[in-house]
Order: sequence, then structure tokens, then C-alpha cells
Amino acid sequence: MLSAYTPDNLYESEKSFAIQYQIPVDNLEFIRQLRLDTATSLPSDCHRIAVWVVAPVLVSFVQWIAAQIKQHKGACCLAVMRDGWLPGKLLQNLYGLPVRELWLNRDLGMRAAFGCGDDEALLNWLVRTRLQPITPTEATERLADLPYLGPEPHKPLNLDDARQLMVYWKNQNLLPQIRARGKALAARLMQHWCVMAESPHHETLLVDFACAGNAQRSLQTILTAHRHGTAIHGLNFVTTAGTKWARQAGCTLDGFLAENGSPDWFADAYARTPELMEIFTAVSAGPLFDYTDDGTPQCAGSILEPERINLLEDVQSHIIEAATHYHRQSGLHWSAGVARCLWGRMLLRPLPAEVSVLSDWPLDAGLDGASQRVLAARCGGGPEGWTKWQSAWPVGSAMRNIPAKAKKGAV
Repeated sequence: MLSAYTPDNLYESEKSFAIQYQIPVDNLEFIRQLRLDTATSLPSDCHRIAVWVVAPVLVSFVQWIAAQIKQHKGACCLAVMRDGWLPGKLLQNLYGLPVRELWLNRDLGMRAAFGCGDDEALLNWLVRTRLQPITPTEATERLADLPYLGPEPHKPLNLDDARQLMVYWKNQNLLPQIRARGKALAARLMQHWCVMAESPHHETLLVDFACAGNAQRSLQTILTAHRHGTAIHGLNFVTTAGTKWARQAGCTLDGFLAENGSPDWFADAYARTPELMEIFTAVSAGPLFDYTDDGTPQCAGSILEPERINLLEDVQSHIIEAATHYHRQSGLHWSAGVARCLWGRMLLRPLPAEVSVLSDWPLDAGLDGASQRVLAARCGGGPEGWTKWQSAWPVGSAMRNIPAKAKKGAV
């Protein structure tokens, strides 16, 4: 049975999307032809999404990164894991650029930065970067391995509550203990950094998908505290307006498809659903939770069942093969406009087949604990009331709520 997900459907949808968002794109017809060349050789719609949409977007991204790397001769290049695995692989395959893997996430970075004296990092960890609120009991057990004996133990923390909780910890002599644990974590992270960066460099380029740059800000704090003179320059898929805090802390960050939150429609859409890209680019390991004393990353087990891990690895191999083919096409410039059209359309106006294939993809909770969710759950009510925890991809959830009869005419 032939799939209803076709190069022609994609072309018409992308052309309409480009007009609506006033994106000047000259290469959609050529991309349509490239897709037609593979239409009968891909085994599933998941593979088609990967090869027809994800691969050209990543080719655009790594082309931009490669150009930036050439302007920073002598710099060390590190891909931030878990999500930087595929861009790092493509930089090596397409451009022969040496890229090493740096295991880092917001959870460990912010706790380690607090250990190095950054109190704002702890407030970020407690409140600002969470998908769902944490309680005083959960926070105290997580950070100090001790019970919480203060007031309102199960109240979800807001920013004022978090500040009061830090005062409570200080009065109970827990804050020095929490900071000491963060400092020890920072020392283990630095062991990992020194292994990955090998020898000192005057500049290190971080390849990441990012958004607000919290991980890079934390890393900068830790390196400064350890008197490590390397300047960090983030090369990110997207940077939002939230990067102003990282910039104020001395970080240098560039964004490919959105820079400092502009264009806002794309930055906002991507920041709402970064998981849609991460599904395709990350390794299948679970979230990073610590480092050994010698700096070896420690990851939790993957929440993906073996069949889905096998599918992911096969899809990624198809992306790598397709990216190599796309990269070799003479006369085709994989611009930011092309990628913004392709991925913006995927984020904001997906086709029914895309929602059907991806909506139930499991997502681990990362910073928010052991619970897991799916990319686009069925939700009651309307998208305006859905939190990031309820639906990572609101457009996908909304399409799942449409009765089957109403979907038949959708393209």
C-alpha cells in the first residue's frame, strides 16, 4: 500500500508555508525532485520524514557550522551530547572536521555552577527551567539527600518560594552542604572537560541546539571558577531572547535559524517544541546524571524499547546517507531560509502522517525526574491551556483531537 505522505504533498505544504511567513525560498522544487528520487526506497513514513525533512535541515545547519569553524582556526570543537551526536557525525563525514563529544545538560551544569558560587543557577534549577514545578520535599531530597522538615512540604515552588527555601536551607545549615555537593560535581565535570578538550585551546566551539544557553552559561561559570582560560563560543540551531542572561555572564552564542529570538515566530515555535528535532539527532542513551571521578559520563537507561531503538538507529543511518547525497548536489545552497521553511512548517503545520508517526514517541523527563511523556499526547481543552509537560508539540496534540471524519480532507 502506497503511503499518503508524498514529495508532492510536502512541496505544496512548504510552498504555502513559505508564502504565509514571507520566506524567500528558491530551492523547494529542486528539493522536491531529490525527494522523488528516494520515494520508493524508504521503508516507512518515519524514514521519509527523516530523509525528506530532517536531513536537509541538518545539512543546512552543519554547512553553517562548518563555515563558522573555518573562521575560528585552532579552536577545539565539541558537540554537546545527547543531541549533538548527529550534527557532530555530519561535520566529520561531510567536512572532515574533528569533533569530540561533550556530555553536559542543564541539570548537572546548573547544580555544578551553584557549587562554583552562582546562586542564580540554583534558582534556575529550582524554578525557571522546569516543565513542571518541584516541591520543597523533592528539592531537598534531590540536592541534600535529607528530609525536608519545613512548612508547606508539597507546595509547588514559584520563584519567591524558591528564595525562601534557600533561606530555610541556609538556616538549617543545608545550603553549604548543597554547595559542597555542587562543587564536587563541578570537579568531576572538569575532569570530563579536560579529557574531551584534550590540551588547552584559546577557544572552544560548542555545537548545540540550545535555546536560552543555560548549559553554556553554567559551563562558563565552572571554567572560570577553575581558572580555565578557554573562551567558549556557542554555535546553536536556535538562540532565544533568553540568551541575554548567558550573554551578561560573558557567553558568546550564535544562532542559525533564530538569533537572539529573531525571527520571533520561529524562535518561539522551536523553543516550545525542541523535542521534535531531538528525537532524530540524539543517541538512544537515557539522560546524563553524573560523572565518575575520572570524568566518565554516567547515563540512565534509555526509556525507548528495543524495537524503537533499532528504528532510531536505522533512521539515523538513512539521514547520514541522505545528507551525504544532498551535500554533493552542485548549485544548491542549503540556506537558513530553506531550513527555516522546512522545519517551521514541521513545527507549526505538520501533515497528518507526520503527527501519526511521531505523536506517541516517548520523551524522558530529564531535569524533571523519572516520569516520562510522549511528544504529542491527546489533551482535553484547547492548546492555549496546555503546558509543556502536557504536550511538547501542541499542534500535534490539537490534530489528534480532530475527529477522523474531519481529517480526511486534510493535506
